[in-house]
Amino acid sequence: MLEVADIHTYYGESHVLHGVSLKVRQGNTVALLGRNGMGKTTVARSIMGLTPPRHGTVRFKGREINGLEPYQIAQMGMALVPARTCYFLFAKCKGESYHGSSQQRQS
Repeated sequence: MLEVADIHTYYGESHVLHGVSLKVRQGNTVALLGRNGMGKTTVARSIMGLTPPRHGTVRFKGREINGLEPYQIAQMGMALVPARTCYFLFAKCKGESYHGSSQQRQS
């Protein structure tokens, strides 16, 4: 359902994600865990097209979504929902049910 392969993301010239890969199959839940500043939010932003990776690929439902605008990715059924202490990345799997992963955000 979601496949991230060898993504490299930058903020300006600062290389912040180095070859991140993950795979989420339909019905599975994945959590990104780590200390502050380890890139959890940047991974989610890269997947959603808010901070697009310069290298690597992101596929959703078998389609490469690199270069799509965030609203186009959302129309495919994926959403990034920031909350007070967590970020949730949801993917619509069947009907109106959503499966997602979350990450803890330290204030």
